[in-house]
Amino acid sequence: MARARFVTAVGIAFRRPLLQALYPELRDIPEPRWFEVLRRARAGELDVIERLGVVGSIVAATYLLQWIDHGSSAALVRHLTQFILALPLVGILVSPWLLRRTRRRLRAQATRPNGGAIC
Repeated sequence: MARARFVTAVGIAFRRPLLQALYPELRDIPEPRWFEVLRRARAGELDVIERLGVVGSIVAATYLLQWIDHGSSAALVRHLTQFILALPLVGILVSPWLLRRTRRRLRAQATRPNGGAIC
């Protein structure tokens, strides 16, 4: 039980500065509301630029992974390797666009006159 509390405390200690670095807009919001506000901001629509960025990221990942050649290896091994490599690559390429969407929605919330309830 004590170990679980320690792990939770360490996780919170690392999470707070990371969230403040990624989302400077959170500094104006009380900390107990952070996860609710982030959940609502992440649920928002992507704008045109963000959608194009996500599609472009997926196209770039597809282009980069088409050059994997295992010579005489079976097709199943080749496809599994591409799938395993595609997961982190797409995550790395798409995450800036999702981060941009969340920041944009947090800024929109901060400028609302009613305290910024994101609908």
